[in-house]
Amino acid sequence: MAAAAPVLRWLWMLAGMTVLALGIRLQVLAGLGLGPWDVLHMGLSLRLPLTFGQANQLVGLAVVAVGWALGERPRLGTLANMAYVGAAYDLIAARLPLPAPASPAAAWAYLAAGIAVMAAGTGWYLSAGLGAGPRDGLTLALARRLASRRPAPAGRGRLRGAPGVGPARGLLEGSAALLGFLLGGPVGPGSVAVVLLMGPAIAAGIARFQFARRWWQPARPAAAAGAVRAWAGPPAGATAAGEVGRR
Repeated sequence: MAAAAPVLRWLWMLAGMTVLALGIRLQVLAGLGLGPWDVLHMGLSLRLPLTFGQANQLVGLAVVAVGWALGERPRLGTLANMAYVGAAYDLIAARLPLPAPASPAAAWAYLAAGIAVMAAGTGWYLSAGLGAGPRDGLTLALARRLASRRPAPAGRGRLRGAPGVGPARGLLEGSAALLGFLLGGPVGPGSVAVVLLMGPAIAAGIARFQFARRWWQPARPAAAAGAVRAWAGPPAGATAAGEVGRR
């Protein structure tokens, strides 16, 4: 059993990524607008001879390269995420003929299901502990860079007044959404719902799948709590010292 543990750990992670890809597919089918990164993926797929999944992979590769240049070396799980999620999306789109929603109510139901399924898949694959997605690594690298360059207010430590994961994530996602929109990617009321609900939903997904972390490594309650806080967004007054270091 011990010898099989690494294989089972990777299979567990890939299963979670498959669920994540299904969640993205449901959001695309809803037709109400996508989250920031998926707006960019769709925009690229409309302008280049790429499928949505291939655009996901291309952006992931670029993000890994930039994050690495900023000092965030990718883990094997990060590289697997970069390659697998896009491939899984294209396979689901080709082999799982889900019907398009026939009414506005059905479209919103698809979107809600997509957010919930994507959040569950994210918590699932992260519970393998093999590395987060490439966009998360770039968020962390940028947060560290912002924290190192912003002077701390008088009377505070270097990081206490510095920006954390929340501002870095907002900057990256805003830029991705704007570029994707300019390329023709779908932005709509669903995009607002994704931005508002995805963070708390993924926080819940991470918490739900904490049990799996005990299979691979000793439980670390403090680290687990930090993971949930990073996805939910920094609380009022949060600092880089409390946020940087999770993803």
